[in-house]
Amino acid sequence: MSRTLLSNRLNELVNIGLITRLEKQGTGQVDYVLTKPDKALESVVFSMASWGQEWLETELSLENIDGSFLMWDIRRNVRIHEDLPNLFIAHFLLIDMPENKSEYWLIFEHGQVDLCYVDRGFKPDVHIEVSARELTKIWMGWEDFNAAVEDHRLKFKGPKKYTEIAEYWLGCSTLAHIKKREKHLLVAE
Repeated sequence: MSRTLLSNRLNELVNIGLITRLEKQGTGQVDYVLTKPDKALESVVFSMASWGQEWLETELSLENIDGSFLMWDIRRNVRIHEDLPNLFIAHFLLIDMPENKSEYWLIFEHGQVDLCYVDRGFKPDVHIEVSARELTKIWMGWEDFNAAVEDHRLKFKGPKKYTEIAEYWLGCSTLAHIKKREKHLLVAE
């Protein structure tokens, strides 16, 4: 889904009262929050997503990855680790994305995590270099995190005390625990 189409759909959902748009003062960061009617559908939506995670072929999902959407999902699910400093910055370089959509910064501060698309002179604690395709496979639980690190498909640069706990703080999709069916049983998208 293109960013324009996503934006239009989100605006439609706001206009009919299914979601609420919240903009953080100062940063301009926008969050969308479910309203009561949406929360009532949450289990239905999660059930559909779970079915897709288990039964749908992954290749078509990997052809047109939206790096911003991927990083936003990661930002929503990362975990704060007690060994990370109060201000911790992870810089992501998605090597298969266009130059203007290849860099992202996760900023952990005061128990919150923000995502930045623009370099504001950050001094990252950890640099992560990976293709968006590979990061999606790891994030969704389709590839093993440690195997990707060992094979240098997922590269970390930074103090070992942070990189060796990266699998914890980076986390994974809420669907990653659902394993795919055998390939011959999968439904083509």
